Amino acid sequence: MLLEVRLPAEAGVAPPAPFLCEAASSVAVEVALRDAVALSNLRRRISRALASPQPHRHASTNVEVAAGPSLESGDFSTARELLSPSNVRRKAISTRAALLPLLRSLGGDADAAAPGEVSEEGASLLFAGKTLEADRPLSSYFGANDKSKAVVTLCAPPLSPSLRPTDLAAAGGGGGDGGDGGGGG
Repeated sequence: MLLEVRLPAEAGVAPPAPFLCEAASSVAVEVALRDAVALSNLRRRISRALASPQPHRHASTNVEVAAGPSLESGDFSTARELLSPSNVRRKAISTRAALLPLLRSLGGDADAAAPGEVSEEGASLLFAGKTLEADRPLSSYFGANDKSKAVVTLCAPPLSPSLRPTDLAAAGGGGGDGGDGGGGG
């Protein structure tokens, strides 16, 4: 099945473009969540590589040149296209196999976290305002049809050296501002 993954907006910043990832309806939500977090973080690293090229030495002349793609570069165009919101309309599925080589060709570091990346710890997928339970299969929410598409929101505490996901749980954070869903009714 296709999951259209959306990310919430950060304070004062437009949300990143949604993206599509593929998962079998029989897999656990936890597996789909792990994939969504990894793809989201790779997309942020590509975005950072596009925005801040690092200098490198040209192979044949050994002269330092600005790294990263030029505006005419095929990699630049491919990266912009992959990060575009129109990718969802065109049903272009994001995969690690496509994103990792692109990140490397842009001079990005596949192992260095980019600002705004999310941690797998404490992350969750929301559908129709409800958190999907990690141990249940996707089919329990969306049916067994692998040709279906669902729009989910990836909610997770950002990676931060000063605030670990366990700190958020201890402080009661990460639950949103909509209450606990209980109450009178």
